[in-house]
Amino acid sequence: MQIHKISLIAALFLLTNSSHEDNETLLFKDIVERYYNLKKLAILPEKGERSYMISSYDRKSEYDFEQKKYINWSANRDGDGYVKKEGDQYVLAHIVGTGVISRIWSAKPETGMITFEIDGRDVLSMPADQIFDGQHAPFNFPDFVYTSAKGKNNYIPICFQNECKIKASKDWGQFYQINYTLFPEGYTIPAFKGTFDEEEQQLLSQTASLFLQAKNQSPYKVSNQEIINKEILIEPQSSDTLYSIEGNKAIFRFELDVLKNDYLDDLQRNVEIEIFWDGSNEAAVSCPIGSFFGSSIHGWNELNQFSSIPLGMAGRQMYSNWYMPFRKKAIIILTNKADRKITLSSSVGVEAGISSDEFGYFHVKWNRSLHEIEQERWPDRQLLALEGKGRFCGMMLTVLNPLSGIEYGYDMPKTFSHWWWGEGDEKFYVDGEKFPSTFGTGTEDYFGYAWGWPERFSRPFHNQTYTTDQGLSQENAPNYVKNGNRVVSMNRFQIADNVPFNDSFFATIEQYYPDKRPIWYQTALYYYLKK
Repeated sequence: MQIHKISLIAALFLLTNSSHEDNETLLFKDIVERYYNLKKLAILPEKGERSYMISSYDRKSEYDFEQKKYINWSANRDGDGYVKKEGDQYVLAHIVGTGVISRIWSAKPETGMITFEIDGRDVLSMPADQIFDGQHAPFNFPDFVYTSAKGKNNYIPICFQNECKIKASKDWGQFYQINYTLFPEGYTIPAFKGTFDEEEQQLLSQTASLFLQAKNQSPYKVSNQEIINKEILIEPQSSDTLYSIEGNKAIFRFELDVLKNDYLDDLQRNVEIEIFWDGSNEAAVSCPIGSFFGSSIHGWNELNQFSSIPLGMAGRQMYSNWYMPFRKKAIIILTNKADRKITLSSSVGVEAGISSDEFGYFHVKWNRSLHEIEQERWPDRQLLALEGKGRFCGMMLTVLNPLSGIEYGYDMPKTFSHWWWGEGDEKFYVDGEKFPSTFGTGTEDYFGYAWGWPERFSRPFHNQTYTTDQGLSQENAPNYVKNGNRVVSMNRFQIADNVPFNDSFFATIEQYYPDKRPIWYQTALYYYLKK
């Protein structure tokens, strides 16, 4: 019942803490714009704006508020949970407030019925598997609704003004995640009617076309723009400033091209990027370029290519569409840790004259491995701990697995054998909450696929960019793979489903087989922060 309690608490929070006094109307085009307008993503949240995820996590995991104690925190039957039961139906979600569901995921939808109750009225009832096949109205938009590596994803926005309830028959299936945002009190939003009219369908189709152009140009509009091109040669074991840009501006497009280098195997790992905002001595971004651009740092080949809304790798070009505002000055420094010189071509798009006070600073936090936290919360490990106001926007995860986990018994490609590491749930705590408002069902589920399936895929908001179980033979595999290691790299960018916070954000992920086994996690976390 914890998730249901969170929804009711969220509604009370909005009523008592909202600073939004005037009524603000959001149109359907405003809701759809949240999927691609990274400039608006950089705007710091209003007080009262919150996001949550309801899932089928194991309800044995609880927090005892009287004893201040976590109970059964490693419980792992994550496919059977639900909010409550009403008659012969299972309530998968019950949300109170004004908001929008931006993502629904499942690993095993079947033929049982799912019913969407919006503002007290049943508006749509259809078999669960049809919600995810991209062929049945109103979800017949294959760029929003699809299967990736056995994970069923539906990114169609479902809006509600007062309340949303999602109900399921007993035979609906198993495993689910539902991400939603609640807006401050006073907002008006067009409630989902169970169908989309012609104008709404056109908006969804136009947005899908923006997904395709992201690898070539920014998917959102800017004004007063300037494009700066530069080529840089960095000597071995040295650093150089790629850009020093002054003014009240924002970087909206950033590209690096490695075309002139014969040496590519470790380039993503051996070139590191640092970005400093407004005279700070502490880099807001500090990581290998492979991690910054969202993929594995283990070698450069055709197996880590992908294209998404904020980041991608196409050919020998890496691109970023993150909107990165600053008030006075931005400095981008590259460091070459290799034993040979490296030449990089670069292009940066800059927007001048922005209203910078409403924006947060863009950050990337890179972890070589994850920190342990108190034993009571085993197997959780810390991903990120932030103080202040901002938005969490997703992460990249690379797993180095030297065949020391659980061997799965089902049939799958066994290039080097398959050992499973990804049972771990993600848990996000916002503004000091004790029980996480995001509680996942498994690591690969967070990244939008399922059953640990080692299949590469490229999608606008999530990608499995690299896996040594697909496409490599022992003969052409890197040395660390020939020695028995496996590498899996994936990312998920939380754009419409970003996590706003006003005071603090704390993120963990379960890691059942920590480094000493050893299974090694390397992560890059993307977020905006006020300071």
